[in-house]
Amino acid sequence: TTNTWATFSCPALTSRTISFWLYRNPADNDASITSAENKYPYIFNGLSGMSLMFEGTTESFRQSVGLTGAAPFTFSGPLRTWWSHHAITLEDTGAKDGATGGAICQWNYYRNGGLVFAKTNLVATGSIEVANPAVVFMNQGTSGAKRPVWGQIDEFRVFGTALSAEQVSAEFRRPLDARDPKLIGRWSMNDVTVHGDASRTVAEETGLSSDLLLGPAVQHVDAPTGKGLYFDGTSSSWAYAATNNFQALLDTTITMWINIPVEAETLNQLIAGNNYPQIFAMSTEARAELQQARDNNSLRVFWHNATTPQFLNPSLAGRDVWSHLAFVFTHRYGAATDTWFQTPRAYINGSLAATGAETAVARGWEIEDPRARVTFGNTNKDALRPIMGTLSDVSVWDGALSAEKIAELARGPAAVDAGVDFVTTSQTAELRAALGDGDGTVLWSCVSGEGASILTPDAVVTAVTLPAEGTYVFRATVAGALRANTDDVAVTRIAAPAENATPTAGLAETAAGTLPEPIPLAASVADPDSQPGALRVKWVRVSGPGGVWFEPPFAAATRATFTVAGTYVLACTVSDGDRGATAQTTVTVSADAASPGLTNGLIMSVTGDEGSPRREGVSGNLCVDNANYSTTFYADGKVGYGFKATGARAYFSTGMQMPETAANTVWGYFPDGEGKELSRTFPGIVDEVRVWNRKLSPAEIRQLAAEPVSMQNRAPQVTVSPAGGTGARIVRNRPATFTAMAFDDGLPLGASLTYDWQVVVGNAAAVTFSAQNAAATQVTVNGTGAFAFRVKVTDGDLTAYSEAQRFEVVSAGTAILIL
Repeated sequence: TTNTWATFSCPALTSRTISFWLYRNPADNDASITSAENKYPYIFNGLSGMSLMFEGTTESFRQSVGLTGAAPFTFSGPLRTWWSHHAITLEDTGAKDGATGGAICQWNYYRNGGLVFAKTNLVATGSIEVANPAVVFMNQGTSGAKRPVWGQIDEFRVFGTALSAEQVSAEFRRPLDARDPKLIGRWSMNDVTVHGDASRTVAEETGLSSDLLLGPAVQHVDAPTGKGLYFDGTSSSWAYAATNNFQALLDTTITMWINIPVEAETLNQLIAGNNYPQIFAMSTEARAELQQARDNNSLRVFWHNATTPQFLNPSLAGRDVWSHLAFVFTHRYGAATDTWFQTPRAYINGSLAATGAETAVARGWEIEDPRARVTFGNTNKDALRPIMGTLSDVSVWDGALSAEKIAELARGPAAVDAGVDFVTTSQTAELRAALGDGDGTVLWSCVSGEGASILTPDAVVTAVTLPAEGTYVFRATVAGALRANTDDVAVTRIAAPAENATPTAGLAETAAGTLPEPIPLAASVADPDSQPGALRVKWVRVSGPGGVWFEPPFAAATRATFTVAGTYVLACTVSDGDRGATAQTTVTVSADAASPGLTNGLIMSVTGDEGSPRREGVSGNLCVDNANYSTTFYADGKVGYGFKATGARAYFSTGMQMPETAANTVWGYFPDGEGKELSRTFPGIVDEVRVWNRKLSPAEIRQLAAEPVSMQNRAPQVTVSPAGGTGARIVRNRPATFTAMAFDDGLPLGASLTYDWQVVVGNAAAVTFSAQNAAATQVTVNGTGAFAFRVKVTDGDLTAYSEAQRFEVVSAGTAILIL
């Protein structure tokens, strides 16, 4: 409209660079301005003798250099409905044109970091050194001007020098690199909408891309993350959006869950020549395709109009097994050749499986065309490159996700159990969440129940206040990058019953075990009258030289894992919501000189959870003179948990040299008398394959049996002294010493514990910690009233919080009574 404009002040310039991001709408103006009136929509006007506009309704720029603007010229500009970066550099050579006296300049135009158009020895028509206190952009003028640009402009910058090509490319990348990767497309595939014309769509959930139209052969099936789309290998299998709307997409991450069945090997019988079924495709000159080889599960990729595909062999997935796939594309600018280069990386189940070669990006396709179609499971609608298999929870990210973030996506958020519903006769209660494998931290919230308060919502175990009798519902949530797991628990506050039998708890007086094996413990708990509510059990460490992890921590039967040898006192508490009981046991944990740790001497590990089967780098000393050992695993593909053989093309071959120095080669197939190959493939699943160069101790073997997935990280444990509670006081403005005692399992390797003291009740501004990030600190409170403190401890991966310690802060002094 005529009221669309902005102004800024600009000094007189000679050489300069103008850099900006621009999005242009399908139309240049509304009905209040005719196309004839808006013949040249202006980007800016009067910028030290320079103006930039569009050539009518075309996608070309119109530029004038010099105050008179007498010799405008045109060049290809931005496409509509597409965020793109533009930079114009003008270098004043210092020479003047003999006929006109105009400055002779070198002029360059860059789009998306690459040089598109140049004018050598451009003669300015009039002065280029013109200060202007009111440069106008997004219109020709201010009041009543009718040459607006209908669109958006961002990161508009003016430099008082002509930037080099490398500097322009850096300016192009600067805002992209400054932001975290952004989710710009997500199809969880949990819901399919059937429309009146019988067409079906899957919703895009960020609002930044488009819904997918489904082919008639696509089936809605169960998947680990909820639901998925099954493509049956026929041309009617596809999920399609006419426009993807992926804006400013340079570095890119694509993630999904995928399952390829055994029968996918018959794809060529369904559609002749379908040797590379299409997982993902975009339809522009900038080809973006992920393909899966029909026969061997290898991948190949086209990206940014590459002339030839890149073959990546991360063993995509085993047959009939779900795997998490992530592709990351990163880019760099090569100043020597004025070329952008991209590198693809494939991650399987959260681990880097393959890195492709760096290849040049076709000029003009540095970022993707948001107007292009996007298709999953085929090349296009009714095309001849369908996959046979299931896709679920597909996401597209603007930016390269870190390896840690991809691993988090693959693991997903931890499962959470808020416990059984329970009752209490007290004004306060304790919420207890148990987390399963996965990532994330818990966050408690109150779903229903007026006036309830949660002391530490981000702690696994927290106190809550229930102001009145009634039922309160609390929710424990563990959120991941794409999904969240929740569980609710109902807490009912009741009046104390007139009669109630005390629950009982019993434990063996002693127990013993040897590191590193966990020690099983079982408490006998009972409630004679089964009222007023369900029994709740909790294990705690009373004393001992190290840390103890109880798994599960809130059940009568548990396993205790210890950090160091010594004598421990452990307790099992039980409560019916009104009365409770406690039983204790003394556990003697012995060290084992023959158990140096399961990482010591581990020379091969095929866990079934990595990308490509391979020997992993581990610690330990070889007991052979040479290191000439190697093991190769051949299979149809990588699976999520173990290596599943389907009876064809799957076998081990090993040339590992053992201490006797003889080569031990074992093949999974052999030729018969007629020269035919017969399979000796094991028809089952092998998982967690490990080889040590030493004899394991009985305790280590028992640990492997109890914990087949070894080396899992456990959250630190931490307690704080002095303990707070009823009657606990500290004096205002008098330092009080607090000490945290933390235990850890030593994982991740090489990490150390970090501390952070926090105020959870009271005015935090009135509290000073002398050493907020140390295990011991002095707390000074410049105020009075109720305060509570805790310490946060992290091992670089997992976080734990101490129980909040409550204190009453009082004023010191002598009371004088005046009569």
